[in-house]
Amino acid sequence: MTRYCIAMVLVSFVLVATPAATQSFEITPFSGWRFGGSVEDFRTGASVDIDDAQSYGLLVSVPIDLGRHVEVMYSNQETELRLALPFNGRQIFDLTIENWMLGVRQDFAEDETVTPFASGLIGVTDAGGRSGESESRRVASPWPLAAGSTSCLPTGT
Repeated sequence: MTRYCIAMVLVSFVLVATPAATQSFEITPFSGWRFGGSVEDFRTGASVDIDDAQSYGLLVSVPIDLGRHVEVMYSNQETELRLALPFNGRQIFDLTIENWMLGVRQDFAEDETVTPFASGLIGVTDAGGRSGESESRRVASPWPLAAGSTSCLPTGT
């Protein structure tokens, strides 16, 4: 229930952020592959591995000024957490990782086909068991930065 409330609040910010009827917004669905990793608990020496898995999400970008945009992003990853146990081998838990982000993007030197940009986001990462399992949750506050370019396909005119 709280996830849906957060989603509605973020969508309302995006809708309110559009200052003029002539401005538009971008909606970008995405899918990809996230690499896992491992960490070791320095107190117990136990190793925890997160498996590689597919991720998907949605990015909404609203222009606020010439070359500046407010962005809202949601992403989801369904993966497995493997806990190395001292006597029993490995125990496997299903894990859902969700990211909720809010940030800005700055476009540079816009031309007809390619626009370089830089963006920064701040948000919350929620990681926990899938429904029917333990409701233990871990929340972190990531600060991702990005740079790249966008390109427009020719319209044929």
